[in-house]
Amino acid sequence: MPTIGNATARKPAPPVGTIPIETRPRPGGVFFGPRMRYPAGAVMMPRHFGKLIMNSIAMTLRPADILLDRVLNPADDADLNQWQPKHLVEACGIIPDFFVTACITAEQENPDTLTLQHIADGMDRAYQFGGFGYPWPGSLDADGVYRSQYDEDPPMSPLVRFSFNSGARVFECFVYDCAITAIRERGTASLFIGRFD
Repeated sequence: MPTIGNATARKPAPPVGTIPIETRPRPGGVFFGPRMRYPAGAVMMPRHFGKLIMNSIAMTLRPADILLDRVLNPADDADLNQWQPKHLVEACGIIPDFFVTACITAEQENPDTLTLQHIADGMDRAYQFGGFGYPWPGSLDADGVYRSQYDEDPPMSPLVRFSFNSGARVFECFVYDCAITAIRERGTASLFIGRFD
């Protein structure tokens, strides 16, 4: 059975896979607790440096975080300025993932004839519960503020604006409170508004 570690004539190293328990501090006064011995050639990242103990940091990275430009509170709404950035992003849920998936798929399937309709259809396929299939009447201003056709509805500022660049064309996705979502092609009148709750 192979052994790893500082074996001496008085103290042989434990077999591979055993967890020796250290009961005394190492030089420098740092106590590490149980240690695992790894087979030779194992690539390990050290956790301890002198008197510092490093903590592991886990990060979730989504395709939308890499492939989309993101602007928080693009209309500079005073109420939304009080939100933490992570809360604005969290309120968008997986809508950005629907948008980026639809953009990439539509761009691959229609490289020369890409339209906003292709992206809207892709988002509907990803969502599978309506989305833009049940359109919301209204319009967007330059900052993305949604104005309903009904006078009793107040204007809604977008939480986040996501942008996808396809060559010289830019497609935008605005996410509002209650999962109301609008997509448009920048510089054109093309617009889809729906709900992706």
